[in-house]
Parts: sequence; C-alpha cells; structure tokens
Amino acid sequence: MDRLSRTDSLSKRFGEKHKLCRRVSSTDWEIPSGDLMGFAKIKDTEEGFVARIDVSAFGPTFKPEDVKVDVYGYDLQIHAEAGPGPDGQMRQMQRQYRMPDNVDLSTVVMKRNRNNNVVRVDAKKIEGYGAKAVKFNVFDVAKGHDAMSPVKL
Repeated sequence: MDRLSRTDSLSKRFGEKHKLCRRVSSTDWEIPSGDLMGFAKIKDTEEGFVARIDVSAFGPTFKPEDVKVDVYGYDLQIHAEAGPGPDGQMRQMQRQYRMPDNVDLSTVVMKRNRNNNVVRVDAKKIEGYGAKAVKFNVFDVAKGHDAMSPVKL
C-alpha cells in the first residue's frame, strides 16, 4: 500500500481549505538547531528563484546522503532518516518550504553537487504574474435595483 505524503494526506483530509492556507511562500527557513537561514541561501528575483541548500548542516545526526530534497508542486520538501543511533532510536526529520506562487513549475531544475552535500533548486518566474490589468464596472445602486446605472470613473 502506498503511503501518502503529508501534503497529500492533508489535502485529502481538509480538501480545498488546505490549499488556501498553503498560498504563502516561506520566508524563514530554519533547521532543528533553530538557526534561521543557516543552511539555505535563497535568491528570489523578478526573473527567477534559486534555493541553495547545504544538507551537511543537518549533521552530525544525518549524513548528506540521508537527506532527500524533493519538489512537490510549489513545496520544497526536505526529509531525512537515519538508522538507530547509540541509544537505539531511529531519527527522522521533515521540513517543507513554500516557493513563490509566480514560479513556473515547468522550469524547476534540481541538482546535487559531486560531494553530495549541496542541493540547488532553480526555477524561472512567470512573466507578468499579477501585473495583468483587470477591467470592472461600477454601478450606482443607491436608487434601487431598477434604476442602477454604470458610474464613469
């Protein structure tokens, strides 16, 4: 039986409401040690989005090869699992960060360097996102429904 990702299980459980609350991109990227932005360098410009993630920052608990980085829609997911430690306990960590909504998902490219310790996620932005003019009509309803007339602005 396939195990659902956290995103899938929340979407299945809460439906469209889950999608509404996920529309804000992440601005504070933190790791379990509490260091903000200590492991990721983010470059968010009008042309594109770049995240450079140093997976060695999750050590010594997790080796770089234990850390998996995936892109699922607009979410950048980081998951790590390590075998039993000296105390016999399994270790697991999961983080999820939101990319901006104007990222063109068809251009997302993810690469790991040769040393396996840095993951780079690149994506182009959609041109004109949010800049499209919207036309609307304003009606004066003060005189009642039958006497409504367009207002010139």
